[in-house]
Amino acid sequence: MLEDISEDDLDKYIDGCPDSHDFMRGKQGLNQPGHTIDNWRKQHITGTTNSITTDLDYANQPIYTKNVSAGDPLYFVRPQLQYGIMGNQVRWIYTNPNTDSDRRCNYYNATYPFLIAVHRFVQVQTPMSRAGDRDIAQFTIDLSDHRSHGYGQGSYVVQYLWRGYFDCIDVDVFDSGTPVIDIGGIPLDPNDPKWNKVDHCQFEEVQAVFGNCMEIVTDASSVLTQCANDRNGNCGGVNVVPLWLPGDVYPLFANRVGIPWDFQSTMMFGGGCSYGQFATLGKNTMVGYGLLPRLPNNTHASYSVTDDPEDPLFYSTCFILKPLFKFALSVSSSPNASITYVPPPWAFATRCVDCATWQLAQDTDIIPRWALPQERNCRNCEAEPSSATASLALSIISRGQKCDGSWNGATTWYYGAPNPQCAAVRCVKTLVLVGTGNAITPEQCVAKAKLDPDCSEHVQHNSAQGSACECWTKTNPVCCGTCKPIDYVFQNYRYNVYTTALQTGDSTCANGVLSKDNANCCPKSCGTWCPSKPTFQVNFQPKTYLPPYGWAVDDGTKYAKKTNTYAQAYDTYGWTCDRSDAAEDRDPAASTAKNNNGTSYHATYVKTDSTATCSGTATWNLLIGANGTSVDMEVHVLYSRSGQQLSGCTLNQSPNFDNNRRTLAQNDMAWVVRSLTVTGGTLTWSGSANNGCGAIAALQIFPSTGVPAVDCQTLPGQCCPHFLDLGNRPCTTHQPPCSM
Repeated sequence: MLEDISEDDLDKYIDGCPDSHDFMRGKQGLNQPGHTIDNWRKQHITGTTNSITTDLDYANQPIYTKNVSAGDPLYFVRPQLQYGIMGNQVRWIYTNPNTDSDRRCNYYNATYPFLIAVHRFVQVQTPMSRAGDRDIAQFTIDLSDHRSHGYGQGSYVVQYLWRGYFDCIDVDVFDSGTPVIDIGGIPLDPNDPKWNKVDHCQFEEVQAVFGNCMEIVTDASSVLTQCANDRNGNCGGVNVVPLWLPGDVYPLFANRVGIPWDFQSTMMFGGGCSYGQFATLGKNTMVGYGLLPRLPNNTHASYSVTDDPEDPLFYSTCFILKPLFKFALSVSSSPNASITYVPPPWAFATRCVDCATWQLAQDTDIIPRWALPQERNCRNCEAEPSSATASLALSIISRGQKCDGSWNGATTWYYGAPNPQCAAVRCVKTLVLVGTGNAITPEQCVAKAKLDPDCSEHVQHNSAQGSACECWTKTNPVCCGTCKPIDYVFQNYRYNVYTTALQTGDSTCANGVLSKDNANCCPKSCGTWCPSKPTFQVNFQPKTYLPPYGWAVDDGTKYAKKTNTYAQAYDTYGWTCDRSDAAEDRDPAASTAKNNNGTSYHATYVKTDSTATCSGTATWNLLIGANGTSVDMEVHVLYSRSGQQLSGCTLNQSPNFDNNRRTLAQNDMAWVVRSLTVTGGTLTWSGSANNGCGAIAALQIFPSTGVPAVDCQTLPGQCCPHFLDLGNRPCTTHQPPCSM
């Protein structure tokens, strides 16, 4: 209600105040023992005692009666504030004529039910007025007349008004009865938010820029971190502003983009805002930068906020650095607290913002791109149901895969090229964020692609390195078609394929096929079944590598009970002899990335070649249960060693290889799936290098489903595993057992 209250309203509240509710005239029950009405009179405070007793008003009458100090009944202690301002300085008691016109009213007024009290102090005019002097007074928030109208413990606002000057203070009122004086508060916890996000806001009159101007596509975390890391601690705020102002801005203001172009950064390593870096970016681009704001004074703050859609500032967002202290107590931490969330406004004069944008903007991290529909028919955003598609879903449609034909610089198609003239067509576009170096998160990658008119809805992100983003283009549909994620090249484990389409979600799997164990939801294209969660999965790898998330590790050591936490249902496995020196990585250049982000089961394996510690046919065993146990299962085995022919591989003495005896090339891999019943209590895999079975890369066990379990990977239209010879075949063209 603050912006709607006028000085005339405050006068009317005071005019209706009976003396019995005026602290200056007769309000009872609030004066502490030994206190009188004099304790509610204003006092003058100054840092000097020199000749102030001789101050006279314009009628040559004395202004003060005396000065008081600690111990005097009229002296009240004011806690020392930061920087030493207004602490326990000299107090002067006004003569009665200089306080008689003051009114301090506290009562319930039905016309102004939101006003708890109004205090009006008359300024004392004196020829000796000093700009550095000030008056002080004691205040209380007395709710005795308001409790019956629903007021009680909670958050209140004290507002100060004097002509064009005004200020507000937040106050938390407790019912505990325990006095709380908490000036300046306690230091913020390191995990506390350090920024206030303010929409329709901008720091104007930027004094300095800190670090780079950055392209912002999701949240402002990168530029906020950069500002917070300013070595000198001078970066006091962040602007996020549009690169191009929308057409709703008043034409004469259309060139007032809030970016300080060619402003050199004051940080040690340079930076700043260079127009040349951003000139080619589109109209939806947002730019963020850290800054030193102008100093606030009595007539303006360090930043400006507007509710005018024709003002360029309307489309900006600013982040204000919070003080480094907080109050030790708050109403929100009290058991009787009742906090009401007040949504931000959606209507501005005759215009309304887009409701989906309005919903999205309420996220404290998201940077909104304000849209005002061209028609001026406003919708009540608060009355509309919240849309599940208001936020951008980070939906992986394929893990560890890339779009078919998008590797090797995307200049040559290794697989599935539609026709020869497309061999040199580039079907992917590399996406980077200006000002952020090469780093780009999956969320930023998806958001960047959604803003790019050349991009289709499919995006590839390098999840291992965290710095590669490509979108599948829609500019050459004849050659490129649509993205078809496949797992044909072993380096693909670093990539995931995302969709930029807004997802509605399917938490109950109402639109798909639910696995028997309720662990997975697959597309309806997979028929009437969906794979359950693996009961066991093991990656064969060197012992110095981290395992892929959720996988057990076999590093070539002998058969024994294993202690790693990924073993799940089965924890006893290994080789008939020590083969730890035969664990290799065929992609050693990426070992750093794998150590930081988890090993790929595509690129590592244990060889079956003869070594000094183990000769003859190598055998790997997994304890399934007691001898005589009979268990039905599906077993997936991955082969990825270059030059491997797969002949000679066996699983429980049955062939486990490509029916065509295909030899794996450098970029090949193959999954082989078998349905079997283990009756002897042990699952055994063996391979002979002399017969072409040179290594094993990974193994998974699934519960038996009557047909081989396959991984749907939530990829519509493709429910077979990623086999070498079935990578591009739709589900309708294969028959079980769907193996090689």
